[in-house]
Amino acid sequence: MNLRDLKYLIAIAEHQHFGKAADACFVSQPTLSMQIKKLEETLGVTLIERTNKSVLFTEIGKTIVAQAQQVLHQAESLKEIARLATNPFSGTLHMGIIPTLAPYLCPRIVPQLAKQYPDLTLCLVEEKTENLMQKLAQGKVDAAILALPLDQEGFITEPLFEEKFLLATPMNHPARSKA
Repeated sequence: MNLRDLKYLIAIAEHQHFGKAADACFVSQPTLSMQIKKLEETLGVTLIERTNKSVLFTEIGKTIVAQAQQVLHQAESLKEIARLATNPFSGTLHMGIIPTLAPYLCPRIVPQLAKQYPDLTLCLVEEKTENLMQKLAQGKVDAAILALPLDQEGFITEPLFEEKFLLATPMNHPARSKA
């Protein structure tokens, strides 16, 4: 068993199709199928129920996919630790940001980051807060700029700024007298 085989397994889980997973992994479908079969033999379990129309993971297959995702994430973390030892502000930073902030904040911070940290590649992911929280939990993004407060444990939050919200009304509007 090796990391490449785990990547193939995860690709099948993500694409739910052997051909699409093979394309995503830049290998032929027979190569991918053969490696998955070898992985199943190594583990001594059936991971995928193969049918002509769909890909169905067995219960143990689902469990192993989840564990494989963690293993690959940890392997990437090892590479990142080694890289950071030589240049802490290099590599790729996957940053999530909510759509209401992205068009205003990104033009201000992205050019400054690129100038200050030329060896850092910034990959922006624009999503709703709940999707970004899932991606954070899965390790698919490294950090995210979200609206606070968050009800999720296990994350460190730091306010970046506060913004006043104002109500604009015509001069004779009834809400004006309550202000």
